[in-house]
Amino acid sequence: MNLLQQNGSDESHPQSMTASTAHALVKSSCDNTFYPELCYSTITSHSEVTKKVKSQKDVIELAVNITKTTVEKNYFQIKKLSTRKGLNTREIGALHDCLEMVAETLEELTEVEKDLEEYHTKKSLQQHANDLKTLMSSTITDQETCLDGFSHGGASILWVRFFFPEDDG
Repeated sequence: MNLLQQNGSDESHPQSMTASTAHALVKSSCDNTFYPELCYSTITSHSEVTKKVKSQKDVIELAVNITKTTVEKNYFQIKKLSTRKGLNTREIGALHDCLEMVAETLEELTEVEKDLEEYHTKKSLQQHANDLKTLMSSTITDQETCLDGFSHGGASILWVRFFFPEDDG
């Protein structure tokens, strides 16, 4: 394979086979989730999917990594929003509840990462996949619960303006 890449006669073939194989593995893994389309589109859009995905364990690890990065980003956005002046009691309470749920999710994701490191000794890969499936569903539910806290009056406007600022261009 290296010879093909070095002489330039067919540079994309080995990579496309890898991408095709990785995407097929992601698809088969995501088909067993509660949100298969979201799972597939999120993982396959990751820049290193073809480098990192060689097995189902790799799919699970990448899913956890992507989710944890996104949840961390959300945590800091919510924390930043909570420092704004002029928040009413309901908004402050909703933000506090969101931070608690997000922090809990981060702890759970960290536990999943630790468990995955030693999956041969404690649980089967299928058990990890089932745990992750439940965790991801819980994460989505927590996010929806968090958003519900902003569904009343001015709080929803505050939320939308913070997370979806208007383009001044």
